[in-house]
Amino acid sequence: MRIGRVLPLLPALGLVASAAWATSEHHGFALEDGIDVTDPLAYGEYLFENCIPCHGEDASEGSGGDIRGSDFRLVKKMTTAGLEGMPEFDFEAPEIEALVAYLASL
Repeated sequence: MRIGRVLPLLPALGLVASAAWATSEHHGFALEDGIDVTDPLAYGEYLFENCIPCHGEDASEGSGGDIRGSDFRLVKKMTTAGLEGMPEFDFEAPEIEALVAYLASL
């Protein structure tokens, strides 16, 4: 992961680590092995594990296609409404922001 190159981009993408991260209830996701939900990249990588079966390890392959660089609106639409056979997830803004940050880092 190229965190050093992505962190300066987070404000431009409209992403900031804020109190919302620290107060999120994580919407039923069991956090394993000390995942830091205040770190959007770490939390996004953790949540992305749900995506690997269809989008591949680097989000660029598989039956779900390439989703690298997807923006907030697209990730929200994909995860809450499901697109083209994709399952729905009960992600809210903190989870979506984390996924967008992680996808931007790939």
